[in-house]
Amino acid sequence: ISASGEVLWEAVDETPLDQELHAVAVDASGSIMATGRAVSFSGSTDLLVARYSLDGQQSWINFLGGGDHDEGRSIVSTGDGSFIIAGHSLSFGPVDGLGQRRERVLLAKVDLGGDTLWTRTYGDLDQGRRAYAMAIAQNDDLLLTGERYTSGSSDALVLRVDPNGGLLWERVFDLGDTERLLGVQALEDGFISCGWAFEAMGRQVLLIRRNADGF
Repeated sequence: ISASGEVLWEAVDETPLDQELHAVAVDASGSIMATGRAVSFSGSTDLLVARYSLDGQQSWINFLGGGDHDEGRSIVSTGDGSFIIAGHSLSFGPVDGLGQRRERVLLAKVDLGGDTLWTRTYGDLDQGRRAYAMAIAQNDDLLLTGERYTSGSSDALVLRVDPNGGLLWERVFDLGDTERLLGVQALEDGFISCGWAFEAMGRQVLLIRRNADGF
């Protein structure tokens, strides 16, 4: 869409199974990268990543993940011709005595050719974790926000990782019965994140500000 609101082009990819895009980013060269999820014939979901030109032409589409549910929810350009995707996955990580996994935060770096440069997951066997939003801090660290959940309840979740995906810290905020952070903006001295909290009055607006260490 142009600055005046004119529709310049639209792209709809017809596929036999459900697909959806959740986030999009553009780098300095004008490459569009988008991420989301695609349903496979087995019923599981794969993380979807696709590249488009600024005139709407698809260059390629790739699917990342394993044998279970994987999904991309946010994507950012790193400024070096690569992009980082944040989301969640049930395909990776340790399994418990019953062979089951908890959902984990998933982070993947991909280049403009669609090759995966690295992947990281964060979590444990006690509670599931999902990332819904991501922002790049001034020192190129990544801030991921979402939820940590179990047994029908969840707490707001924030992770800070270095540019190579190394976990620096994880913070959990219990601000009601159920919380989820869906957006994040990096600041010079920390970050602001938004989402919702479910309390006695029902679902309420949630907005938090924390310093660079998450406090």
